[in-house]
Amino acid sequence: MQPESTTTSENEAHLPSPQSPSGQRQAQKRVAIGLSSRRPTARAVVQRPPRTGLARWQQWAIAGLVGALMLATVLLVVAKASGAATAWPQVQSQLTSWLTGQPLPNAPDLSAPIPGYRLRLEETFARTTRLVAANQQTGQWTTEILPDQGVYRFQLWPGRLFWSTLAVEDLATYWLEASFTIVDVMPEGYTGFLGRYQDTENFYLFAINGAANYQVLLWQSGQLTTLQAWTPGTAINPAGSENVLAIEDDGQGLRFYANEQRLFTVPTPVLPIGATGLVGGAGEQKMAEISVDWLRLYTRPQ
Repeated sequence: MQPESTTTSENEAHLPSPQSPSGQRQAQKRVAIGLSSRRPTARAVVQRPPRTGLARWQQWAIAGLVGALMLATVLLVVAKASGAATAWPQVQSQLTSWLTGQPLPNAPDLSAPIPGYRLRLEETFARTTRLVAANQQTGQWTTEILPDQGVYRFQLWPGRLFWSTLAVEDLATYWLEASFTIVDVMPEGYTGFLGRYQDTENFYLFAINGAANYQVLLWQSGQLTTLQAWTPGTAINPAGSENVLAIEDDGQGLRFYANEQRLFTVPTPVLPIGATGLVGGAGEQKMAEISVDWLRLYTRPQ
């Protein structure tokens, strides 16, 4: 009968026995320098990095979503800086036109209004200007131009309304458009335009609020008339998103637009030709903050 073979590793073959004199000397040397008398053996179980719990395709999917989010953020920043459309109704109509090959519907182009108008002024609020009012009334409102942010900002206490007429002379027929954003943490705010402003008791007010509704009011001799109560507008974006609003006074009637869609028409105004301006207001319960990124005023040659 052949003796059973045994296998030892190279290290095990050369390790001295702890009971041998050489093993005892080695143990004494290890203890003298602060080590245990015997070298600990390697663990029987190999340690591996922990598993993520996700399949490989799930990891790739998460990476793809993060990449898409980063790309969307970059595109939004570029579009905002270049003045391209960012409101969903505008983007949707342009995307539909591109996919179907059909021209855009016959709606006013807010960057190039209806024929006959020419650009009179453009303001981006990159510097201080006297075109709009900037003042403060403690406990009521603060309006200011912030050149570092490029905005004209309204901050209003509950139940307060503030407006600033444009410092423009000889304004008859015009098309005024501007970019408004109602801060999303204060969605009860509202904003828009004045039309045919005569004085504090005679003017039209065209407004949208943070809940994507619009309203049209008339003050005549100090008496308030609601021409259009708060009504949902499909073209209006909610608080936190940009809305490009426009008002047109062609000398015969007034028209109010949001993101290229007409919201309301005053066919026979009861007030004569007058000034126009920007409006900011707050609901009865909460403060409001509105930012105006830019405005453009177009007029017809006299």
